[in-house]
Amino acid sequence: MKTFHLGTILTILTGWALAPGGLPAVQELLEYMTGERPLDLGVIRAYMQARIDLRHQFPHLADIHVPRLASPTDRADWLAVQASRFGEQHTVRPISNSGLVLTAKEI
Repeated sequence: MKTFHLGTILTILTGWALAPGGLPAVQELLEYMTGERPLDLGVIRAYMQARIDLRHQFPHLADIHVPRLASPTDRADWLAVQASRFGEQHTVRPISNSGLVLTAKEI
């Protein structure tokens, strides 16, 4: 298992750009979870797989609502509050493809 920043996990869960490490941090998480380096259209598949799996790993984070944040400073401030509430770092496990069934709600 490997540790990732809350903002990187929330980027996958919410679709908002919250990862302090930017796109490289998100790509690292996707690569770690899927076991492969996603390229081109593979990024979409990896994102969807990771999103579903992260919802199962962190159900307490799955329903976080991100308000409309106008500036990078606003995003950083909001993320700091969430980090104090939920923890800044979270241990993520790779996706286990055994028994992974996607429902319409998850897609």
